This record gives sequence, C-alpha cells and structure tokens, in this order.
Amino acid sequence: MNKTAYILLATGLVLVAGIATAAPLVYLDPASLDICEGEFTVDVVVNEEVTDLTGFDLLIDFDETVLGVVDVAMGQLLADYPGSPFFYWTDAGTVSDALLINGAALGGSLDGPGVLATITFSCLANGLTDLEFAMVEFRDIDNLPLPVTSEDGVVNVDDDAVVYIDPASMTEAVDTPFTVEVMIGDGIIYMDELTLVITYDQTVLEYMTAWVGGDVPAGSTFIESGGAGTIDIDLDVNVSMSGVGSVAVLQFKGIFEGTSPITLDSVALGTETGTEVQPCVEDGSVTIYGGSPVEELRWGMIKSLYR
Repeated sequence: MNKTAYILLATGLVLVAGIATAAPLVYLDPASLDICEGEFTVDVVVNEEVTDLTGFDLLIDFDETVLGVVDVAMGQLLADYPGSPFFYWTDAGTVSDALLINGAALGGSLDGPGVLATITFSCLANGLTDLEFAMVEFRDIDNLPLPVTSEDGVVNVDDDAVVYIDPASMTEAVDTPFTVEVMIGDGIIYMDELTLVITYDQTVLEYMTAWVGGDVPAGSTFIESGGAGTIDIDLDVNVSMSGVGSVAVLQFKGIFEGTSPITLDSVALGTETGTEVQPCVEDGSVTIYGGSPVEELRWGMIKSLYR
C-alpha cells in the first residue's frame, strides 16, 4: 500500500469511527438565554442516539435566588407513548432546592429524538445562573442503566435587556412632522439581527418614513415598509452591537387630535453568539393637539364671513 492510500484509509476510519461513536445526549433548549423579566420555558431534549429508554431521573440545579420553578410539563416524547406514561417533578426537599424530574414509559420504551419535559421558570432577580444537570440516570426496560451524556444551559436575567421607544411620551401639533427612536438597553449584547413590527393609530398619525439609527454600525442593512397602522423593520447589523443605542428612527405627522400608542407589537432579536434573547418592550405614545386640518379650514371659512 502506498503512502497516499494509507492516509486516505486512515482518514476514512476516523470518520467512520466518529459516526459510530455519536453519544446519546440530553440537553436544554434554549441552551443559552438572555431575558428581561417574567416567565419563560426550557425544554429537556434527547437526541436520536437515545434509544430503548424506559425510565429517567434528572436533577437540574440552578441559583434559586435568580430563578423559581413555576411548572414542569410532560414532554411530547413521553406524552405520545401509547402505553401508561409516568411523570413526576418536585423542587422541594432536594439538594440546594434543585429540580427533580422522574419519568417512565411503563411496560415499554422510547426512542429519541424528542422532548422529555418542559420547564417553566420565573425570573426573581437579576443574575447569571447555570442550569446544571447534577444527576442524569437513564434506564432500559430491564432497569439497567443506559449510557448518556448531558449538556448544561445558562440563563442571564437582566432587566436592562429591553427594546423601547424614546421618548416614551410626547405632545405635537397637527400637521407637524416629528420623530421617535427605537432603542436597545445595555442588557442586550452582541445583537446582529433585529426584526420589528410597530403599530400606531392611523386615525391620529400618518407614518412618513424611517431610517437606520445613529448607533448602528456602518454597512448594516436596513429595510422598512409601513402604512395602514403598521410598520415593518428588518435590520441586519454589519458588526454586532451591544449596550444602549438607537437602532431606528421613525417619522410621523399628526393628522387629527387624539393620543396614539406607538406599540412594539413584535420584537425578534438575533445574536452572534446564538444566545436566545427575550427582551422586555416599552411602548410609547404621542398626543396630537390643534384639531384636524379640515376643521381648521372650516373654522377659517366661517370666521371670514364675519370680517
């Protein structure tokens, strides 16, 4: 065998071995999350290498000063089992108040991929916490242990992870153009994509145009469209941006007296690290005074009759 053939054969053996040794895995989805406040869910997932699974015991540890467990629901993989599924969870009386989850496909077994459980957490305070698999035990129908590896997750709670309208409220005269900005707070880091749907009261405001915010890196792509009470914005950031900054400027004109909300109806963020972001949103409002241009014209005509 010549040297070239030997190298190719060796490489082929490594690749085959790599495929053959893919490990059964349990992991969290999302694996990494930045969130502002409120509640959120995390799925406990197994990959396709997990087979013949009858029972499982999981102990997930986290900082209980940052997160609290609201509920744990049976995952779809176990819920779809045609026999008798067993499912139990508790976060009371466990080591460090960790979350204990037990499940079983009684009289049968499960094959991945799929979701074993869905955990609902609540944010209690700002902070960074791991979601650590302190214990993972998988068993087959004979109650023998199954090999499995685990991948932990991480959650960062930061009430500055916010997208907001600036100024939050303002007053403008009819027929006078004005602008508001869409801002990100300093809890948002490494943002490289942003999609917004913004709504307003079209009986009070007329949308004119929008342009990219002053803090967005040069070379970024900004696409806007709007009208009939809705504005769509897509921003693809050339170099990821972090911290407080303006991402878009919206220009309106008041057309009738009244107050219109400027609502961040939908906000989707992408980051270069792949971290999922669930920001808080803070809407704005604008009050328009001075009557409608049509009313002012009518009053002008009436007053001219008595001059």
